[in-house]
Amino acid sequence: AAFMAAAVFCSSCSRSPKRADERGIYYWKTVFDMTDADRNFLKEHSINTLYLHLFDVDVESDYDGTEGPVPIATMRFKSAMPDSVEIIPAVYITQSAISCGDKFATQLYERVKAMSVAGEFEDFRELQLDCDWTETSRDDYFALCSEVAGLLHADGRTLSSTVRLHQLKDDAPPVDRGVLMLYNTGSIYDVDEANSIVSLKNVIPYLRDNVDYGVPLSLAFSVYGWNRIFYDGEFRCLASKWEMTDTTLYEKVGDNRYVARQSIEVNGTYLPEGSTVISESSPYGELCEVKALAEKRITSEIDGCILYHFDLKALDSYTDTQINNLLQ
Repeated sequence: AAFMAAAVFCSSCSRSPKRADERGIYYWKTVFDMTDADRNFLKEHSINTLYLHLFDVDVESDYDGTEGPVPIATMRFKSAMPDSVEIIPAVYITQSAISCGDKFATQLYERVKAMSVAGEFEDFRELQLDCDWTETSRDDYFALCSEVAGLLHADGRTLSSTVRLHQLKDDAPPVDRGVLMLYNTGSIYDVDEANSIVSLKNVIPYLRDNVDYGVPLSLAFSVYGWNRIFYDGEFRCLASKWEMTDTTLYEKVGDNRYVARQSIEVNGTYLPEGSTVISESSPYGELCEVKALAEKRITSEIDGCILYHFDLKALDSYTDTQINNLLQ
């Protein structure tokens, strides 16, 4: 299997200007279908940057058994891009694909350009790579970034990378700027973890001292929730949140913890009797404390703030003022 991408003419454009006033949000779905309510949300909160997840890169076997990097989870475009925001395409790279090094850099960029024509945002000025690289995959990811950055710079574009908290202790990859992900701070597999999405106590160890990462950073905050499902203390799955007010079905055993009184199926998720459901969200107070700590400890230039991700149902749990406070 291999990347299928049309060669697309790209006119050179100027590098992205300083982003000190960035107010951004991620659109991390497989279909781009923006409602009037979505567009109103962008305008009401003066959001000027939309990070658009285009596809993932993973490793799969070809018909002859040859393994190679392939695009999966590709976005389809059902509606027009909003003209009020800058579009920054984003591509997620799996650990398996990173082992391929920089071999697919050109195909990746060509595919992004082809999709930018289909989605009518071909004048994009920046591409973002997203990868949870570790010490063992560091060199391969940095090689990929270096190769992709060279291709982008030749077209007058820039490259950014997501940054996990555990990556702050290392050098920055060879990119123009980064986005620090201040979420998924705890282990989803730990049944004793109170909130795996965002927790000040989990962030503090990474920001005990001042951090100069070497490239400008934007700060990204979670505005979502999920249910973590366990059985016999073992992690089973993540699921979309649902109400657990029916005491005949659920016993509340903690602030956000429930035990299934009987075997049930909810929205396609099967819960054996005795399953533990940990219902997690991104509490505004916790987000504010994490934001304050990051702004205090990060001495690199901070470009702005970004929300993850665009889901009006989840965003409705915050007031307009709270959303604006997170973005400023």
